[in-house]
Amino acid sequence: MANSKSFLEGLVAAHDLEGFADVFWNLGQLVAWVETRSPFPVDALSDSTSRLAKRDHSMPPGLPHFASEVAQRSADEHGLAVVKSPFNSIDQVRTTVLRAFQAGSLVASGQRLGSFEREVISQIEWVDLTLDDNLEGNMTVRHREGFRPAWTDVRVKSADVLALFPAPEAQSGQVRISSTRRGRAPKYDWDDAMSYALQLMDQRGDFQDPKNAVAGWRKQADLMALVIEYMSKHNGGEEPSESQVKAHLSDTLHKWRTGRK
Repeated sequence: MANSKSFLEGLVAAHDLEGFADVFWNLGQLVAWVETRSPFPVDALSDSTSRLAKRDHSMPPGLPHFASEVAQRSADEHGLAVVKSPFNSIDQVRTTVLRAFQAGSLVASGQRLGSFEREVISQIEWVDLTLDDNLEGNMTVRHREGFRPAWTDVRVKSADVLALFPAPEAQSGQVRISSTRRGRAPKYDWDDAMSYALQLMDQRGDFQDPKNAVAGWRKQADLMALVIEYMSKHNGGEEPSESQVKAHLSDTLHKWRTGRK
């Protein structure tokens, strides 16, 4: 029986999970791996190159919130068993990651707010930092008493992460050889979909503004529903998952709102 390392290497190679092989992982990849121990969401969250960040299944690195959903969907598609997470909530995952930084078990580097220089984030500084979401829902590193990100583009060596949080031992039930593999997931034109979303925002205004609130245009879920309907019409009835659409909309809406300040 293959051990965990060779099993993981075989899985990554078989499914061409190029993003998982990044030498340095972003914070989203780190959190996704600690939570799921699945290489699929780690691959999807890769932004080490612009090409990897713009694949059909890519997710913004600040949105590891859907890692478990991606891991489950990928396991179902490829006939794999899902490893049960030892955590009861995403807060527990982030706390575990934060304590690893504070203990020096993991070493991260990043850019201080307002600086373009990359530097190591010291253990003692991690005592005053926290991992939580900004108003757009993206995970950030900020000071406990602050509101703006303290560090951006935080990276950690993937080898260090895998050593501290190794893949579970491969069990015979983790690969169901007899499973029927589904066809390739449909490819979506995300640039076109986000252009449609921007068109809606320009025409109707921000749904967060009470003066624009009307039936069917009161929250992000309303925009998501319209985008999914649009994509379905242009993809032969195939629809992306809500998590995929939400991941792409998060960055699109942030840029749209920032451009109007």
